[in-house]
Amino acid sequence: MKFSGWQKVSLNDYPKKISSVLFTSICNFDCPYCHNPDLIKPQPAPYGEEQVFAYLSERRNQIQALVISGGEPTLWEEDLLGFLGKTKQKFPTLLLKLDTNGSHPGFLERCLFKDPLDSGKPLIDFVALDYKSFRYDRLTDSPKEEWEKSLRLLHQFPTGEVRITMYPPFVPEVEFSSIAAHLSQFLIPAVAIQLYQPQPKTSAVAPYKREVFERFQKTLRAFGLSVIIRPVP
Repeated sequence: MKFSGWQKVSLNDYPKKISSVLFTSICNFDCPYCHNPDLIKPQPAPYGEEQVFAYLSERRNQIQALVISGGEPTLWEEDLLGFLGKTKQKFPTLLLKLDTNGSHPGFLERCLFKDPLDSGKPLIDFVALDYKSFRYDRLTDSPKEEWEKSLRLLHQFPTGEVRITMYPPFVPEVEFSSIAAHLSQFLIPAVAIQLYQPQPKTSAVAPYKREVFERFQKTLRAFGLSVIIRPVP
């Protein structure tokens, strides 16, 4: 498999671990606040498996986790499953994390039962699943039910997290209680609410202030959810 981007060292993408982050291109969503808008469409992929494996071998004692982000990585299902399997075989102690919009629950299901080491554990150690909006018709025609299937699978991974980017048009304050009630129907391990960073398409939309984050956090906790704010506004 080949990748369109590579951040060789990151201290932010896997909690409390030093990670390396690989990026795929192509996404089936087109969120206006996307931090990687160039990766929504197909891009050249100059980074191959052998380069990645050589780097991880040289830094076996430093890099603790490998993160696959995008774009939407699960669109590369067969290639990505093969790559993750080879990675786990070559580096059994390396933690694997997937960033996904949750539109492909079938990929997550396969990861639950495709550990090449036969350890009985899922292939992926950490799944970070985006919650874009209570009303998905704001951004996609994809069925909401598919994404909800991914939500139901999240608790079966060693670490799982729902991420909500606080973009006011998609996450308006009047829907905070509806979002919390919706998430409380699933076995959600943790919720991370994160600051929206204005992009060229969204420069007229001001990010929420800290007190709004705290109100949302309080609402989510009232429904029994574990919540962190990342980063603190």
